[in-house]
Amino acid sequence: MTNIRDLGGWPLPGNRVVRQGLVYRSSEMNGHFELSDAGRRTLLDELNICTDLDFRSPVEDPSPALDTQRVKWISAPILPYDSIAEEGYKPAFREVFQVFADAVNYPIIFHCWGGADRAGTVAFLLNGLLGVRLEHLIQDFELTSLSIWGERSHQSMEFKNLLTALDLSGRWGPDMNGAIEAYVRSLDITDAEISAIRGQLASDCPTG
Repeated sequence: MTNIRDLGGWPLPGNRVVRQGLVYRSSEMNGHFELSDAGRRTLLDELNICTDLDFRSPVEDPSPALDTQRVKWISAPILPYDSIAEEGYKPAFREVFQVFADAVNYPIIFHCWGGADRAGTVAFLLNGLLGVRLEHLIQDFELTSLSIWGERSHQSMEFKNLLTALDLSGRWGPDMNGAIEAYVRSLDITDAEISAIRGQLASDCPTG
């Protein structure tokens, strides 16, 4: 597989950290790329993936790549960057965050085609909701430049459009995390769901 990594490990305020081993991002696992038997065993038997969250559109002919008797496949077609503010895509983004709010779905792998733009947008929003600082959100976004999918820069117009879309939430400024939370709330994600996401994915830093 290409462009796959654990979403966790980033520091959070209060000597906390994004918990690892629960959310992974990647490219697609079928289509232009076919998952090997060894890769399938890694996902199922080592990472214990329970949910495959697929952002591909119908024109990409999405289908489950893992055994659906063991892994729940959820199709949630979205577009990246400033499309988060489009009314037509808000139901899909709402569904995405509701998936993260439900403990039975973990561990989760989410992906689009290359795992760069749509997956990068969701990674930015999810880690930002947890409290990851903007500098680390940018680093995670730009790590995709080390894959085969080309440079991803926070100076790109697409990334700036994402920040502009978050500005529409009314809280953009020095507090990017507040802007992201405001956006998530605009999707009608409840306090209980936000608390559930944070409870699942934020933990105290290990000691010793």
